[in-house]
Amino acid sequence: MEEFERVYSEYYDMVFRYVYSLCKKGSELKKAASFRAVKQKLLKKQFIAAVAALLLCAAAIMAFVGVMKHTQQVISYGEHLSVSMVDDQLMARLQGNEANYLKIKRVETTQGKQNKTYLFFYLSGTKWDEWTTRDEVFSEYVLCPADKGAEQIDQVLYYTGDYTGIESMNANELEQVIKRLSKKLCFFTN
Repeated sequence: MEEFERVYSEYYDMVFRYVYSLCKKGSELKKAASFRAVKQKLLKKQFIAAVAALLLCAAAIMAFVGVMKHTQQVISYGEHLSVSMVDDQLMARLQGNEANYLKIKRVETTQGKQNKTYLFFYLSGTKWDEWTTRDEVFSEYVLCPADKGAEQIDQVLYYTGDYTGIESMNANELEQVIKRLSKKLCFFTN
């Protein structure tokens, strides 16, 4: 037993320091592992947040495009719109936009012995088409084909007003509608 006490007292400090360092290293290793786990969780959460933000942005962009593609608006009159006779057909030509809807009303009036034929029309499209169609793009629309009497049309007007009952108006009422229109809206006069 004396031998044991001698060895114990001789190596106590060294053994104690060694065991203590092992314990200290163990707690350091635990701390490092815990830190790595927390860091990994944070990275996962950041990745999920970034993906969610991208998905929300994509959804917002898609919703915006969808609304713009379905928002109808009357195409305003301007230099980008012209009317002419092409192969005995009355044609409208639109530059830098596409029309999804074309409204045409042919109105014939008689005042005295004089017959007059008017063609009222307007075009509407989407805001998306207005933004995405280049100026080099031309769209053509038949307003009146040759077999429907295109050569008999006296005047073509771009009219965005109320078309209700316009075909049943008498000559004086129709003249009032035409006078309210600006002179620049009269495209074609036979």
